[in-house]
Amino acid sequence: MAVGATVATGGLAAAAAPTIAAAAGGAGLLGAASTGTAISTLSGAALTNASLAAVGGGALAAGGGGMAAGTTVIAGAGALAGAGASYGAIKATGSTGPKGGSTRNRRKKSSPPDLPSAHSKPVEETAGVGVKVALPAGWKVPKIHRPI
Repeated sequence: MAVGATVATGGLAAAAAPTIAAAAGGAGLLGAASTGTAISTLSGAALTNASLAAVGGGALAAGGGGMAAGTTVIAGAGALAGAGASYGAIKATGSTGPKGGSTRNRRKKSSPPDLPSAHSKPVEETAGVGVKVALPAGWKVPKIHRPI
């Protein structure tokens, strides 16, 4: 569940990266575009592209990661937020998933009832071809019937 929530929030953040970056750029949080223009004064696609590039370390032409890196940074931040939320939910509920925590839904481990224990004394029995086989007490060699 924790992995699923992390992947989901990372995917949602990647899909919403242009909107998130544009909101940050429009609010004046990202400074200037590679052209020197304040990102907060831009609008539309220019605002979105400049904002993503700023989040990605700057434009490719200026040696930064560009818009693709900006999208990756925002998706990573979303995944990190999802992981943090999942961790908080796990700590708050005390659940650790199917391998730990509550034993409510676990099956009890037991050996099959029709098998003898490993500590039984071996018994020799003929396997039908003149070979004696040592078997645990209570086990029998099945008879093999062949058509004539």
